[in-house]
Amino acid sequence: MGSTEFTNRSLAKLAEQLRSRDLQIPEIQRDFVWRPADICAFLDSLYRGYPFSSLLLWDTKDNVPSKESDGERIESAQNTPHYVLDGQQRLTAIYNVLYETDIDIRFHLLTEEFALHRSAMDEDPLWASVRELWTTDTLGFVRSHDLAGHPDEEAIGLHISAVHKLPERLAAIEIVSGFDYDEVTDIFIRINSEGRRLAGVDLAMAILALRLPNEFQSELVQFEQALELRGWHLDKGTLIRCLIAVATGEARFARLRNRLSTSSNIDDLRKDWSRTKDAIETFLTELKGKLGIESWQWIASKNALVVPVAHIATTPKAARDIKGALRWFLLSLAWQRYGAGAEGRLKQDLDDLATPTPFKSMEARLAQQIGRGLEITPDDLAAGGTANRRRFILHAYIAARKGGAADWSEGTVLSTSNLGRQRALEQHHIFPQAVIRGLYDDENVDEIANIAFLSKAANLEISKDSPMEYLADVDPTYLSQQFVPLDKALWSVSAFPAFLDERRKLLADGINAVLDDLQ
Repeated sequence: MGSTEFTNRSLAKLAEQLRSRDLQIPEIQRDFVWRPADICAFLDSLYRGYPFSSLLLWDTKDNVPSKESDGERIESAQNTPHYVLDGQQRLTAIYNVLYETDIDIRFHLLTEEFALHRSAMDEDPLWASVRELWTTDTLGFVRSHDLAGHPDEEAIGLHISAVHKLPERLAAIEIVSGFDYDEVTDIFIRINSEGRRLAGVDLAMAILALRLPNEFQSELVQFEQALELRGWHLDKGTLIRCLIAVATGEARFARLRNRLSTSSNIDDLRKDWSRTKDAIETFLTELKGKLGIESWQWIASKNALVVPVAHIATTPKAARDIKGALRWFLLSLAWQRYGAGAEGRLKQDLDDLATPTPFKSMEARLAQQIGRGLEITPDDLAAGGTANRRRFILHAYIAARKGGAADWSEGTVLSTSNLGRQRALEQHHIFPQAVIRGLYDDENVDEIANIAFLSKAANLEISKDSPMEYLADVDPTYLSQQFVPLDKALWSVSAFPAFLDERRKLLADGINAVLDDLQ
């Protein structure tokens, strides 16, 4: 049976122990996820004397995989490292401020504000480096920065002294020993499940690190990076949710633990991961080849990937319904199928994969859910502002690509993969905001019917020009490809509502044509 002892150490001592590897981060831990703003908030809490939670360390002689290793114990100065089970983010934040040169947190000696370094701060001598404040005594800092004789020298000195003492704040520590890796992982998961400090994906990563040490995490990172290089930014949570769907027929992270209860299940999971990777690559290739989607740039819900990937991974190649999967992908995004209650809806749709016509079953349920057919109407595109625009922006882009849409400036084919800053694809307000903002509701100004796709260069060239002026210079073919009405009477500012009505009709027809092609 294990035991627990209680002690305390200064934050400076703990950071030094991380540096010397007397403290290490086990592989079951998530990555360091705090942003500079989080670090600043933690420092501010310390500065104000607020309490902070105790730390949990693990004392063991086992060969524990750490995040810095390739599966071997990293020798420490004491040769008996402790492993951080709880408090990693706080400790790593202190370590980064003290030792990492790319983390430069500043403190204003009068306003007492912590902030990430910005170049504008260099003009104000009162923005001091926290690292320097921690490593230099008050008198030495005042002298080296010519602050002696400053009108607020007394307050500045008090503030410098307070920041200088922060690393000496004592942290309450619990050290557990006598537990094996499996038990400690269970402790880690229970702490973070009950406290709800980790998302489901982080707990899933901890379980995978336990059962597949030095294997799954490195493969996951490599796969994530490989996709990123090809324009597909898919986070670990999405990849793991796809894996769980393939392995268990559900999308709940909690299902993973049962799946890994035996060694035979672990072997099966390796096969499931291989199938999942192949299925993801296959579906992304189909998105690019059949729909012209080359990145995750305008896809509103990553959960939309789960069902198509599970279908491809669990269906023999000859029986796969790729068109059905693509159509469902677009419909689930258009009708926000995986918004609220995503896990329950994913379970329903994953269950349908076992039916003879899975995507028809899903569409029938979706139609029942919304109370009508699944075609997109002009009213669906109306209003809603930027929220509704995010919902349909991908569909509008695909419809434009289907018609061979070209940039209005250079005539190059629209693509999110075009090279060069000036050719980067942007969302362009056909009626520029500067022209109509204040004359019409913001929802209408920003809605999808007022958006076209142009290169950065073309967008800058148009700038604040009135549509009546610049649309006349655009090739009518280019306008039609993006469903812009050719009736010049609709290009005047006073005709903006009528323009939106007409373009919603054209745009809805274009989107429905894409969906019809996938039947």
